[in-house]
Parts: sequence; C-alpha cells; structure tokens
Amino acid sequence: MVKNLIEQCVDCNFSRFNNNLSDFNWHLSYFLRNVSHFDRLTNTFISPIQLAAKLGRHEELLLLYEHRNSPTKLQLEKRWTFYINHYDRLHRERNEILFDYTVSRLLYTRITTEHTEVEFDNLIPALRDIDNASHRGRSLSDGSRPEIFLQVRIYTLVRTIIDKKINKDDYMIEIIEKELLHNLETYYFIIGILLIPVDITKSMMNQSFSQIKSSQSLLMKYYRKIAKNLISKIKQLEIDDEYTIPTGWKEHAVCVSFRRISQTHFIIRIDNPSSKNPPDMHEIKRFKDGDIRIKPKILGQLHVHNLDANLNNYFVLLIDSVKRDLTLEKGRLLIYNLNEKIRHLEEIQIDNVPWFIEQANVNCVVKCFEPGLWLRIGEIHQELYYQLLDLEKYNLDVLARRCKEEHMRKLDDIFDRFNSLAEDEDINSLPTIERTRLQIKLKNTYKQYYKHLSSNTNIEHCPLLDDKYVHLRFEHNITRIRIELKNLSIKSHVLILGEAGCGKTTACQYITYSWAIGKLWRNKFEWLFYIKMRNLNSEVYPPRSNKYSLIDIIEKECFTGGELHHLDKQKLTNLFENSSDILWILDGCDERTIPTYLLPIEQELFDKSCLILTSRPYATYDFHYDIQLQILSFTDQDIEKYIYNYFSYIFRTTARGCWSFISDSRKLLQTACVPACLEIICSLWETGKVKLDDQMTIGELYQKMCDHLLQQYLLKFHRLCNSALAQRDIYQEPNAVAFAYLECLAFDATKEHRFTITGKEITNVAGQLRLSVLQIVLLIPQTRNSSPLILENIYYFVHRTFQEYLSARYMVRMLESFGSNDQKKEVIRFITYEKYNRRIQHTFRLFFELKRSPSCIEQFWSTIDSEPRDLVGLRHCSRIAHWFPNGTCSFSAEDQNEIDQRVNKSVLTWISNTDRLPNDIANTYIFESFVGLTGHQCWIDAWKEDLFIEDPSKRHYFLVDLLSEENIRVLKENYDHISNDFEGLHDLIETGPNTISLKRFKLPSDLFTLYEISDETEFLTFLKEVQEQAKRQEPITTRENFQTLLDNYDSFANLSRQSAAHGSIIWKLKIAPSALENINNDTLHRLAIISKENLLFFRYFELPVIYFLNLYANENDMNYDILSIIISITMSSDCILTASPEQKKLIRVHEKESYTDIEMNEHRRSNLIHAFEHARNTYGYSSFFRHDQ
Repeated sequence: MVKNLIEQCVDCNFSRFNNNLSDFNWHLSYFLRNVSHFDRLTNTFISPIQLAAKLGRHEELLLLYEHRNSPTKLQLEKRWTFYINHYDRLHRERNEILFDYTVSRLLYTRITTEHTEVEFDNLIPALRDIDNASHRGRSLSDGSRPEIFLQVRIYTLVRTIIDKKINKDDYMIEIIEKELLHNLETYYFIIGILLIPVDITKSMMNQSFSQIKSSQSLLMKYYRKIAKNLISKIKQLEIDDEYTIPTGWKEHAVCVSFRRISQTHFIIRIDNPSSKNPPDMHEIKRFKDGDIRIKPKILGQLHVHNLDANLNNYFVLLIDSVKRDLTLEKGRLLIYNLNEKIRHLEEIQIDNVPWFIEQANVNCVVKCFEPGLWLRIGEIHQELYYQLLDLEKYNLDVLARRCKEEHMRKLDDIFDRFNSLAEDEDINSLPTIERTRLQIKLKNTYKQYYKHLSSNTNIEHCPLLDDKYVHLRFEHNITRIRIELKNLSIKSHVLILGEAGCGKTTACQYITYSWAIGKLWRNKFEWLFYIKMRNLNSEVYPPRSNKYSLIDIIEKECFTGGELHHLDKQKLTNLFENSSDILWILDGCDERTIPTYLLPIEQELFDKSCLILTSRPYATYDFHYDIQLQILSFTDQDIEKYIYNYFSYIFRTTARGCWSFISDSRKLLQTACVPACLEIICSLWETGKVKLDDQMTIGELYQKMCDHLLQQYLLKFHRLCNSALAQRDIYQEPNAVAFAYLECLAFDATKEHRFTITGKEITNVAGQLRLSVLQIVLLIPQTRNSSPLILENIYYFVHRTFQEYLSARYMVRMLESFGSNDQKKEVIRFITYEKYNRRIQHTFRLFFELKRSPSCIEQFWSTIDSEPRDLVGLRHCSRIAHWFPNGTCSFSAEDQNEIDQRVNKSVLTWISNTDRLPNDIANTYIFESFVGLTGHQCWIDAWKEDLFIEDPSKRHYFLVDLLSEENIRVLKENYDHISNDFEGLHDLIETGPNTISLKRFKLPSDLFTLYEISDETEFLTFLKEVQEQAKRQEPITTRENFQTLLDNYDSFANLSRQSAAHGSIIWKLKIAPSALENINNDTLHRLAIISKENLLFFRYFELPVIYFLNLYANENDMNYDILSIIISITMSSDCILTASPEQKKLIRVHEKESYTDIEMNEHRRSNLIHAFEHARNTYGYSSFFRHDQ
C-alpha cells in the first residue's frame, strides 16, 4: 500500500491527522490528496513519517525515509491558495489564526504551543548575538536547538511571502520562496532523524559508531535509508544550490553544506563561526577593536559519481551525529574529515570565501546558519538579507509574547478555528461565504448590463431582455436535430454558427442574464463567464511589461464597473484552475484579432472544460469542439412574435401594421428573417417617418437606417427642419461630412482586420468634427463606464454589419471618384489583396447591394480578376459565390453577366466535364459553395449519370473508396426513391452508406453492406487513439508516429470508413511540421504516391503546405514528389496559393484568414506555377480560371 502511494508521489512531508490512527493504510491514502485534519485531543498535526513512527510501522517507515520528497513550489502554492481563499480583509484576528494554521501545517506543530517561555527566552539573546544574558536572575545562556531556530526562520519566511501576496508585491518573492524551500527541507531532514523510533540511551551516547553499528541493526537500517535519500537530493541540486545538514557535537552546533559548483562537482563547506570550538580549524582574522572574523572551512570537492561510494562511511555517520550527541573529539574528527572518512575527496581552491563575525558564546545554533543565508541571498541581495534577519528578531519577540499570553488563558477558540480550517482543507474550493460573495458580484454585473435587450438602432431605448427576447432555433449540423436553448450544453465544447445579424450575441447575453437571475442552468454551473472575443485586442489590452493573465481578462469583461481587489482576483484564479462547474461563453470567435502576447490566454480559454463558442460560418476553427450547431433564420411565426414583442401592448395597432407590411412581401420576409434586419425594420416603422419599400434588400435597409440616423443628427444638432431636408440629398448637406468620416473610419478598421476605433483615430480623421461623428450614434464606447474624454475611449460600431456596410459605401464612393487619388488606389489594393479573405465577404456582399455606376462595376470586376489569383482557380469562384449566398442580392444586368461568366457557367462546365480526374474534397467543396446558385437539377442529373458508369475508376462522385460494387448495385435499384431527398442523397454520396442515411431514407438496415474491419488489425489500439487525437484537434508531432501511420495507412483508412459507416464524424488528423523534420526522399515518394492513389487521403489527413513549400524552395535538387504533394494539399485543403507578378520570387499562402510569404528562386516558382496549370487541366478547374480558357 505504502509503496503504491509513493509511486503515486505521496507527499511525505506535509501533515494531516485523523483520530483513527490504527488504520494506517486508510490514513496514508488520504495523504495522496494532501487533505489535513486537526486532532482535537492532542491539538497537533501529523505527517506520514510521524504517523508511521508513532505506530511502529517499521517497514512502511523505511520506505517513507528512502523516498521522502523535497518540498516543492507547487506544494507551497497550494498552501498560499488555501490561505488566500480563506483570507478576510475585514477580520484581522481571524486572519492571524489562519496564518498560524498555515505555518503549523508546514511545521507539524504550533510553535507557541510546543515550546516553553524559557526556550523562547534563551533564543532571543542568541538571535541578537548577546553573551551572558539573564532575566530576573535566571541565566539565558543555556543554548537552543536547530529545529526551534528553523521554525522561527520558516515562520518569518512564510510571513514575508504571505504579506507580499496579500499586498500584491512580487518583488523578490521567488528568491524568498526558494529560501523557504531550502529551510523546509533542512527542517524535515532534522525532524525525520529525531523521529526515528529507536531510543538513544545514555550508554549509547558514549559508544563509538562501530559499537552502534554492531548492536543497533534497526537504527542502521534507518540511517542507510535516510542517507540514500540525502544523496539523491544532493544529486538533484542545481548549480549554486546547496543542501545543509545541521549537526555538531555536545553543546555546539555546526552546519555542513553541500554546494553544487558545476555539473560534476560539489564542495563540502563547514559553517562554524567559532575560533575556539574547535580551535585551529578555520582561518581567523583578529582586529584591533577586538572583533574576530572567521572564514567557513572548505573541505574539498567531491565528484557526483563518488557520492554513493560515501554512503556508509560518511553520510551515515553524519546522520548519526544529528541523532546522537557526539563528543567534541568525535565530532571534530568526523565533521572536519580529520579521520579521512570521505572517499575521493579532492582538494580545491575557492577564492572570495566571505568572513563572518565570531559567534557569541552560546548562540552557535543561530550563527552556524548565517554563512549559508549570506551565500544564498546576502551576496547579491544584501537589503533582503538584513531585512530577513531583522524580521526574525521581531517575529521571535512576537512568538515569545504570545507564548506567555497563551499560557495564561485557554486556547479553545484557536483550536476550534484550527479544526474548522482542517475540515475545510479542500484547497480547490473557496469557502462558502467567499464563493457566494463573488458570485453575487458577478451576477449583479450581468443583471445590470444584460437586463435590457441591446439595440443596434436606438441605444437610448433598450427594452427588457426577458420580455422581448424571441428564442432562436438551433440545429445539429449533421443530424439536423433541433436543440432547445436550455439543452445547448449537451456537450463539453459547443460551437454555434450563424450568419451576420442572426442573433448570436443576443443569445449569449440572454443565456448570461438567465443564469444570473437563476432561470437557466442554476444547478448545473456555479459560474458563468461571458467574453466577447473581439475585445481581446491590442487597444483594449495594450502591451505592458507584466504579462496579462486570464483573471485580468475576466475582471475587465465580466466584472464591469469596478476593479476587483487583487485578493479576489487570486481567489478566482485558484477557482479557474480547479473547478469543473464553470461555463465559458466565447462570443465572436470569427472576430478575433488577438496580439501574440494574448495568445496564451486565448489557448487557455479554448482548453476550458465547458465552452459555448459562437462564430460566423466561414471562420477557421483552430480549436476543438464536440458538436456544431447552426442558428436557423427566423420563421414567419418568429418574425411576427418579434414584432409584437418589439411594440408593447399599447402599440398593438403599430405592430399589426408592421407585420402586415412585411408579411405581404416574400422579398421583405426573406430580409426580415435576419433578426438584425428585422430590428431595423421595426425601428424605422416605429418612427412613422421613413417610407419603406416592400422589395428592400439588406443593403437598401441599411441605407434607410443610415439615412434616418443622419437626418436625426442634422435635425437635432444643426437645427435643420424636415421640410428643408425633404427635397435634398442629405449626404450633400455641409454638416453631413461627419458621415463620410464614419465611412472612412469603418474602411480603415476593416482594411486592418479590426473592429476597434480609438478616440485618437476619430480625432485624426474628423478633427474638430470628432464629436459630430459620435452624435450620429453609429459608434458606441467599448465600456459603459467610458471616459468623457473622447481620446481616452475605445469604440465599436453598434453592430459589425454597420461597419461592413459603411466600408462598402466608402469603396463605392472611392471607385466612383474622378482621377487616380491615393484613397482610390488604396481601395483597389484592398480589393485586390482581400478578395479571398472570408472576413471581408459580408462587406463585398453589401457592396453589391449599393447603387453603383457602370464605371464602378467595371473597375471592381477588373480588380477582382487581376493578379494575384488563386493558382487552383476553384476558390476564386467560390469566394465570389460566397458574397451572395442563395441569391440574396438584386443584381444589375452588368453584375449578373459578370457573375454568370465567373461562377454559374464555370461550375456547369466543371460538372459536365467527364474527362477530369475525380477529387473527393473538390466534390464536397464545389457542391457546398455553388449549389445555392446552380440549383439542384444539374447535380441530380450529374450524379445519376455518374452512378451508371460501369468502370468504377471513371466515376467522379460515387467513389470506389466509399462504395463497393454491391452497394452501387443496390443504389441503382433505389436511386429514384432516394433522389427525392436531395440533401440526403448528397450526404450519402459524401459519406457512403451509413446508419444515419439508412434511417433517413427509411431503408432496411441490411440493404447496404456497411463497412467493418477485423478486431485483429495490427496497431488497432494505436490507430484508435490517433482517431481520438484527431477529434481533440491534437496534431501528430513525431516522425515515428507519422511513419507508423503511413505504414498502416490502409488500416487507418479502413478504421475511419467503419466509423463513418456507423454515423461517426471523421475528423482530419493534423500532421505538425515537427513530424516531417528530416523526412527522406523515400518517405516523400511514398507520401506522394499514397496521397495521389487514395481518393480519401485528405479526408483523413491535414498536411502543412507551408512546410512543403519551404522544403521545395530550399532543396538542393528539384524534387517533383514535393511538387506533387504541394499541389495535392492545395487542391484538397482550404488554403489558397497566389503568385503576384510584382513579387517574382514569392508565393503567398492564404491560410486561416492570414497569409505567409514563401521565397524561392524564379525558376522553381515558374515550375510551381506551370505545375498548377497542368493540375487545373487534369482536374477540370480550367473553367474556374479565365486565363486558361
């Protein structure tokens, strides 16, 4: 039992207690969890070694002595965590008992209870270096013991650290903690020896060591186990660290220290600042004023390999000198190695060994520790050294005074508190009172800020969230099962996707508010932290010298309205590290513009156990999620309910009129199914002054809203009247220039991929009209407690879609401007280089919904078609298609013609091309990108034609790697029935027959032969673990594992096919660059062949194209396997490669909405471009690349 606990790293130092001392194994099992109990009968703590010694469990005790661990920083952090969790700023006395308890846990004892007044009185003059002290006729020169002094030193160090943590003072804290660990180890070493359950009799005191060795076999066993442990700890020392052994002889204390001076050697130093005890052992300096200074004695150096050789002849004797009081002669011979017991000791000359003032007559217990403290701290940090010495004196006075006071009164109240703390020793949780206080503070913040439904159109009028909220509908992206809001946390990591303005943020705020008022997940999550990911930027969190921590983010995002006390921050930090009942809502993962210094916090957030994440659908999800949900658009019933909720009961007539107007137009119903658009419609309808068109597009709706806001601004702040504005273009008004500044600010932010607008930017752009820009109310402060000074604030647009709309307006205005000014060039450059950035796609979408001149349209399409272009061609068209999903735009004739040429005709040409090679990823990508534009029939016809091709290798959709010929035969027989379900048929083509598709089509479960593999497959356990690794988004990082996967590709593919057949999601396994380091040509060739011959390879693996591009650029000889792999990766992944004519030696990789430039010589770059041209022809992508036509 004890051996098992030791293997599990049982802490042999820290104490606990349980009254049931007889059940030793049960008791020790609790040490593993480091849980402390306080015994009410004896008022003491007990460590594992104390317990085993007390019960006489010799075998277990021998194991504990041999494996006793050194105290660690982590163990100290647990103590500090416990203290801070229970610290109460308003109760000083309670905090003092808490500190007393914390120190007592480290020392196994309560100092003032264990020791008498006399012991303290003797130590006080010793600490002050006073000779011949007396008190009321009683001599105070009886000396003391090392363990008592160490208790005072440890008490002082703990007090210093605790005070620094309470006062948020990190200066020197690591140095002090290191010194504390050193002294704790010394203390535990002494206590351990003194606890050896062998009584030392008077006769044994006078015996030689050889007599002890022959007569005390059990004692020698203990000595050897302790010596073995001691040697292992000395070996683990870092350079300049030391291990101290307090020893000596009768009535005199000495320290023996082992200091590591190199990777191979230690010096042995004797600290004994006495000129007479013994004489002639140390170098001495005598001064005229009578001062005597003494230098520590360096015995020599010892090689690390020679430590074990000295176990029995030296280290065991040192331990014996601690247990027994040696005579002066025996002690002198051993400690100064006069009997040459230390084997292989080498001479060494150490320069600059410091001198120390001679001790007083009877304070050797104190002074022998002085050289070590100076060498560890004082030489570099003198101020800290003297400060600690002064604090020791002060704390000893406090302890002595407390000891006198406590002997005059009962201590029941203290021990009651100790018992209470011991019962609450679960350091992973806050005390109930503290937990409740912080929860109330958090919930009150949420109640205050999310009580009202935030408005994108009228920030002065925000209705109650609980009254007006219309519940969104969530759908599983695979099963299409509807999920209610209360069941969103069905998995640990839930990703919620939704288009712009669909209500993602409002849903997050509703969840947060509902939790705060106890309406949602009251018993499931004790804590909920809601973070808008767009706030994690360099404006809100500017660079600073001390790194940001997660609690800094929480303080600003979740406790708005006031700073947290640093102790509360520490308590919450402890909570984050240990609690599992916390829900984290990370809203807007597509809006992340996170600086490098905040990336560790981002990763820390993504690693939390319970997450709800929201994003627009196009974002790159570089984080793990267990389930993906889609927010569905409003139904007609949702729209009606929203309208009646928007207009209160007293405005029922207005609500009916609004609903009647919307419901009479299919076009307007389509626009209103987006909650953000519906809010604008209601807001405009509410004014009764804005004429709405029942055929309005989203862009026209935003135009109406901006018209209204600008008009309100002109009426309110420039005293214009409605009649004066009625007949004029309000944007031509002199005072409307502030709106043009808004467009400029929006474009500048979009261009730089950010959402923040600083007060300084507003001033730089608008000058004296900076206040006018804000008065249009499209910009709002990032916090509700904003500064009255514009320059000091950070702003966002009221909704991201307004920033995108204003950016689109700016682009139109610049393209329609005369000449070739800098702003126009900037817009053209923006379109050229951002046309593939999915973060910008909604801006382009809104661009198409604005009125534009033929010249503007021509310039736009010319810029879109200009280099740099996607080398594959496919994604050039798909990104264009994303600008207007499902025909959401009303195109001009010019636009429609351009779009048909670039998208519709290109897709139809590709579909009809029967000579192209099949590509699994392209099938899915092209379908999902273009089906909204092409309609269903062309796909149904192409699939049917493909199904009836006799040669399996000629099929493009019904791939041989997914469907056996037997399943093809069954599919032919049932095709007409199945093809009625268009989406279901596509899912079946993509995944092959599986349990989900059979159930969906209501087909017999045995109609198709589902794929199965044998359980005897070699490496099956490894391959299954790799599957789980892919699900966790963890990459393969070692070359050995990647090689094993290549060697067993068929088995891995078969396992994945079986999982898919049973309805499981297949996650791509990422291969990290580190797994490809030093890859040889044979492996490259094999990888090129496998990835080319297996159509589903890139369904299972994600290879880093940047790594292979760098390899291709830097290889000495041209390697066509690398070239083949690069093309395969690019055609089967979401990355885009471009080759700008302006940069003759660069290839740009667009990946995860950022780019990387790869430099190579012109010849290799040209070969790469030609290879892509060939691949476009081979796979039929030339139709997507107009230059090839």
